[in-house]
Amino acid sequence: MNYARVFFEIPLNRGFDYRIPEIFLGKISKGMRVLAPFGRERKLGYVWELISEPEVKDVKDIFEVKDDVSIFNPALLQLAEWMSDYYFCPLGLTLKTMLPAPIRNFRSPKRKLKPLPLLEETLETPFLLNEEQGLAQSLIFEKMRGGNFSVILIHGVTGSGKTELYLSAIAKALSEGKGAIVLVPEISLTPQTVERVRKRFGQSVSLLHSRMSERERFEAWDQIRNGDSKVVVGPRSAVFAPVQNLGLIIVDEEHERSYKQEESPRYHARDIAVMRAKFERALVLLGSATPALESYYNAQKGRYQLITLLKRVEDRPLPKVRVVDMRQEVERSGKLYSFSHVLIEMIQKTLEKKEQTLLFLNRRGYAPTVLCPKCGHIFNCSECDQAMTYHQTKEILMCHLCEAQKPIPKNCPKCSFKTFHRLGVGTQRVEKHLEKFFSRAAIQRMDTDSTRKKDAHINILEAFREGKTEILVGTQMIAKGLDFPNVTLVGVMSADIAMSLPDFRMGEHTFQLLTQVAGRAGRGSKLGEVLIQTFTPFHPIIRSALSQDYLAFYQSELAYRKELGYPPFSKLMAIQFDGKEESNVFRTARAMLERLQAGSIESLRILGPHRSPISKLKGRYRWQMILFYAREKPIHQSIRSILDNFKCEKGVRIALDVDPVSLI
Repeated sequence: MNYARVFFEIPLNRGFDYRIPEIFLGKISKGMRVLAPFGRERKLGYVWELISEPEVKDVKDIFEVKDDVSIFNPALLQLAEWMSDYYFCPLGLTLKTMLPAPIRNFRSPKRKLKPLPLLEETLETPFLLNEEQGLAQSLIFEKMRGGNFSVILIHGVTGSGKTELYLSAIAKALSEGKGAIVLVPEISLTPQTVERVRKRFGQSVSLLHSRMSERERFEAWDQIRNGDSKVVVGPRSAVFAPVQNLGLIIVDEEHERSYKQEESPRYHARDIAVMRAKFERALVLLGSATPALESYYNAQKGRYQLITLLKRVEDRPLPKVRVVDMRQEVERSGKLYSFSHVLIEMIQKTLEKKEQTLLFLNRRGYAPTVLCPKCGHIFNCSECDQAMTYHQTKEILMCHLCEAQKPIPKNCPKCSFKTFHRLGVGTQRVEKHLEKFFSRAAIQRMDTDSTRKKDAHINILEAFREGKTEILVGTQMIAKGLDFPNVTLVGVMSADIAMSLPDFRMGEHTFQLLTQVAGRAGRGSKLGEVLIQTFTPFHPIIRSALSQDYLAFYQSELAYRKELGYPPFSKLMAIQFDGKEESNVFRTARAMLERLQAGSIESLRILGPHRSPISKLKGRYRWQMILFYAREKPIHQSIRSILDNFKCEKGVRIALDVDPVSLI
């Protein structure tokens, strides 16, 4: 074969044919990186196939070969092809996504791959499993012995010891000469999980995430590829790590939204883990106290094996959960305060016992809305459909969508009135109120604003772990995988925020957040308590969270989804249209609708086009169309056929999101 078909990192889903110079004949194979002339420049591309004859007459030569062997193993190449097709992403951009940036730019080192050695010893002694964990471990080991593809969903209450099952599965894989990948939602927010894996397996473990320097990421990737590292821990992108002889993929907190990538290819790491394991004949462990509805449905239908852990480690009781009706608090005081009198009393008692408190509010800043009381003017972002949030520490207004900032004016821009009302509550305001109520307590805040500096999140969590901080207030950052034995009180400042958003998954998301944050209490020997403040105490989601009854929530939510035809009873695709001129955006969306309707696609239901819930973002107007369908293949073929010759109005972009986790 004297020619190669090369795919570049460009938004075109086609390859380009190049001649292989004599010096490279016999040295190029599928999956290698090459430099080749493209227009007036040389571009990095990926060899996809070797061909005997090019499709065009004017063929240029490949300029440079960057690798001695393919940078992707056969299973990863198979995965790339599947991803490109399923997520409507050009193959070159899909391959780009699968490689960390430093790897794309470095020359591949001249090392031969070597088999993984059998694990001889571990650094930390494994814990003694209880009966429930022991039965679960037996099932996991049985699946691993078969050497076939399988998926197990571990549904365990918070504190039930899922991590110990992960560690025993990793040890089993290593003892059989196989490698493992452990996915965590966000590396910076799950330090304890990462620490436990590293303590148990030492130098066998590599981290792989974007906060590492380019050199660190390159060296880690190189060690993984060459078999020096047998276990990889990282966020969603670590699912593409070139682990040799992969036998196990663990997806911790599999319900987390951060596993979904927001840019093309808009993949979900949980689903990629399942597909990669299928290609590599490996085992997947999905773990969560609040599994995604689709995952639990798959387990109920027999597509996944289900393991249920109902008890906490050492039979520790689940925390007691109480609800405060904030409507009664308003009637009692005549005003609306952030803190109920019950929560204030409980924090005081917790401080007196020298125990710790977590306070959860999923809204950063000081006040989410700034309003002129005279004319009613609200300060909105000029580029987005969003009210700007007041941040007291910097005395600024900030848009939490595009990060635009501006100082608070002295006068109202509409009526020149000099006083503004700050409505609503954010984490900064809660922190200020705490400092007023408990002036002698050590208080810290953990949100995006307080963790911008390098290692800030680690320092905050370390201070809390050591007992230097008595009250930690934060956003959903504090709901993820934290294990502090001295935390005996968790307060949810407002359980109603997420439920007001126009998205069919909001109920599920709210239940997961409330259950996860409640699970941070009572993880040691002391009994934990949880207080949920809400204006809707009888809402089914609140009641399910109150009883920590996942099955009740699942059955209720499943009935709601079935009635409306949402997943898992249909497949879902969101088509987003955006542009500077809203009229052009609308016309493009209408044209797409007409093309879809003309196709008479079986079982296709279309919602829209309509303005997106966030109708303007970064100066671009947004419209969307939601497609519901039963069978994936016909709709994907039709969409692909339409896109091949579809012309957008001037300045309009189209983005396709298959299996969206949010419609906002």
